[in-house]
Amino acid sequence: MEPGLAGTHVYTIDEERQVACAQSTVAFQHYLAGLLAERRDHPQDDLISTLLLSCTPGTDPLTENELVIMLQGLILAGHESTTNMIGSGLLLLLEDPSRWQMLCEHPEFIPLTVEEILRFDAPIQMFARMTTQEVIVDGVTLPEDATLLLIYGSGNRDEEVFADADEFQLQRTPNHHLAFGHGVHFCVGVALARLEGRIAFETLTSRLPDLRLVPRQLLTHIPTLLFRGYERLEVRW
Repeated sequence: MEPGLAGTHVYTIDEERQVACAQSTVAFQHYLAGLLAERRDHPQDDLISTLLLSCTPGTDPLTENELVIMLQGLILAGHESTTNMIGSGLLLLLEDPSRWQMLCEHPEFIPLTVEEILRFDAPIQMFARMTTQEVIVDGVTLPEDATLLLIYGSGNRDEEVFADADEFQLQRTPNHHLAFGHGVHFCVGVALARLEGRIAFETLTSRLPDLRLVPRQLLTHIPTLLFRGYERLEVRW
């Protein structure tokens, strides 16, 4: 544990809290449906209005359910993951002040540093999949229709791919991490995510070179299986 930090805490969620989370998800979907109805009556120059008006020639327009799920995905994947990446990245950079000083003095290092943040502590590290047939993986037989939780983030610490994989290196190269997935499941928002990360750290290092962690704070990960990040990160300057 780094000196000055009080430690970390892991949440456990009881059944009552799980029900409340499910109810809040449904409420969020109803909120999005309300926004869609509002934009249908009063279109604006925004993403929701564009989605409502978009239609590929020869195909049907998106259904209400498709629009709600698309907006929910855009908000979660395009906002939550980026927010967590910036927060986790700040902690990695500020827990060793020499790293922050290096970026302040050499902003050209930021793009590669963003990639190392994504490798070292990716905001999404797993997804669920189902086998379509019986398959043997590393000597283990998986039956057809087996549900798997694939923690692909573990590949980002593969010693056969990354030298000193458990070491955070500002300028690691090459850095073929799996933070954005792989193949047909490669993240479609990769360019935006990298741009947001680069701009965030360029802005913070240029405006707040004296940024530092508040000592003795309790770092708590957000209570969810899919996303990885901190509920709160206290800094001062």
